[in-house]
Amino acid sequence: MPNFYAKSILEKGYHCFNEIEDTLLTPLFKLTGFCKSIKDYGYRYDSNGDPLIQDCQKNNFAFYYTSPESFTLFRAFYWNHDRIQDKYVNYWGKVSSYFANNSYVVGFDPFNEPMPSWHGVLDALYEMWPGEMDDSELAPLYTRI
Repeated sequence: MPNFYAKSILEKGYHCFNEIEDTLLTPLFKLTGFCKSIKDYGYRYDSNGDPLIQDCQKNNFAFYYTSPESFTLFRAFYWNHDRIQDKYVNYWGKVSSYFANNSYVVGFDPFNEPMPSWHGVLDALYEMWPGEMDDSELAPLYTRI
């Protein structure tokens, strides 16, 4: 997805759960490193406002998945905030149409490394239950694609 879609969503704010629960859980977040904002890593940024790749490579990529920015973007994607899912589905419609008759293409992975997202702590517990994220977020997305 183009970077400007992510930036437009993040400009409105970002949270791991929601504003109230994030505030209440801040001491736990600081203790565990969970919900650490990308801005808190002290990275340098390029002229486009993106962290430099060589700075990002200083940490295991998996840590970034627990950032409030990541959770917000996954949440926006699954719940179609700013019609981002609609735009993504349209993109895959074009890609699949283009390759539909290519005998060398056997399939595609429309969403690599999906991450659950939630609106609160209780919702997180529900989403982490085996199969729930697949049923409530991934299956509807894949059906649309």
